[in-house]
Amino acid sequence: MNFNEKLQKLRKEKKYSQEELADMLDVTRQSVSKWESGQTYPEMDKLLAICKIFGCTLEELTNDTIKLNEFAGEKKSKVSDIASSVEEFIEKTYHYFTGSTFKDILKCLIIMFVVYLFLCLCKYPFDALKGGLYNFFNSFMDGKVLNFCYSFFNLIINILYYSLKLFVLAYVFKIGFLDKKEINPNETTQETKKEDTPDEKQAITNTKTQKRYSIFDALVGIVMFFIKMFFLIGAIPLICSFIFFIFALIIVIYFMFRGVFFFSIFIGLISVIMLNEIALEFIYNFIFDRSQCFKRMLITIIASLAFIGVAGGLFVIECSKYTYHNEESADLLISNNYSYGYNGKMYLDSDILNYYNVSYEVDDSLSDEVNVKVINSKYRTSYDVKLDGSKLYLSVLQSDDSFSFSDIFDVFVKDLKNKVVYNYTLDDGVRIVVTSSEKNISTIKKNSETKQKDEEKEINNQDIYDYKKKISELESQVDELEINNRELSDKIDDYKRKISALSE
Repeated sequence: MNFNEKLQKLRKEKKYSQEELADMLDVTRQSVSKWESGQTYPEMDKLLAICKIFGCTLEELTNDTIKLNEFAGEKKSKVSDIASSVEEFIEKTYHYFTGSTFKDILKCLIIMFVVYLFLCLCKYPFDALKGGLYNFFNSFMDGKVLNFCYSFFNLIINILYYSLKLFVLAYVFKIGFLDKKEINPNETTQETKKEDTPDEKQAITNTKTQKRYSIFDALVGIVMFFIKMFFLIGAIPLICSFIFFIFALIIVIYFMFRGVFFFSIFIGLISVIMLNEIALEFIYNFIFDRSQCFKRMLITIIASLAFIGVAGGLFVIECSKYTYHNEESADLLISNNYSYGYNGKMYLDSDILNYYNVSYEVDDSLSDEVNVKVINSKYRTSYDVKLDGSKLYLSVLQSDDSFSFSDIFDVFVKDLKNKVVYNYTLDDGVRIVVTSSEKNISTIKKNSETKQKDEEKEINNQDIYDYKKKISELESQVDELEINNRELSDKIDDYKRKISALSE
């Protein structure tokens, strides 16, 4: 056992605080704290004074091969160790809040609140564990036994979660604030009657600066491992979002090179990326036990949130300059024109009338001619209008393979430059515009309606024929059933006669 550990054990056994022991030795509390943490080593006169206070020899105090319980009396129980640790934890918490500046206390509260929020998020794995246990018990239990077992394990899991939550909060507070304040070499005190002796020598230069209470010794490694795993899992969506926002920023920069400027989105993306970077830096430093620069992080977070607000205002202003049309962009449409000589029997195929958007335009100069325009999207299937006798119908054309996604993107960029936005997901389908004189259009409409009615009538006649045929088949089945019924009735009568003859 090292000197610093022996000194701490002896002081706790005598129930002395660091300040009380410092008063007895005529040094500052910080000096005692440095001795117990192994940061410095007392002078010979102080060692002799310590031996006198605790009733031990100098060899017993300074020789690392001699255990403390060989000269310090009966070894304290674990319960006593825990009680002493809790007592000292409360004492140091009191000294921290009474001896710290408002700035340090505010920083402490903010960090502990962030840790608390993270621990609240960690409840979801415990809830998932509850659900898994319920499904497990439900597979072979039911009724009161199921409810009892589930309630019992639910209670155990809740106790485990809240105990772990309380422990983590206390431990983070201890190593993050109490220990750092206790061993800070630049810490000042209001006491002016005592000063550190100038000849105190450094005993350990590369040791840890954090000392642990006995209540944390057994669990700290396991708990910290699981906490770091939770942080590591939580970093996965942050990494994905960071990559996503980087790609989004590249796209925005590309738009700027194309002449489309969205400063609001540019500023907003940079701000969000900065927030992501701060969150990832915090997790990285925590997992690998690196020091946190909370001041820089806090300034970055505040600046990022402020820029996000500015970006939101700019976005509203920029959007107000754009005009939205709930229709397809004209640059994404293609039209094919067809011209046919008019005849009085011309009509539109019923498929055109039923499945496509048909409109008519009057042009009295076209008394002997009918023009048909087919409008559809360039990147969808194209159609051709053909005349079969008097019937106008559509036939499928090969799609324009030369029109690629890059063409659509170029049209989109062009519209943005012109401060116009269309509904690029809208599909109006195929539009057909028939142009001719008013008389010709009227005749075409009438012929189309008549032809459509004739086709419907023909379909109805076919249905009538099918129904009549079905009725005939059913009637034939009825006749067969009646014949079978008569034969069965004759057999029944024959059996009845035989029964009567045998009865006589």
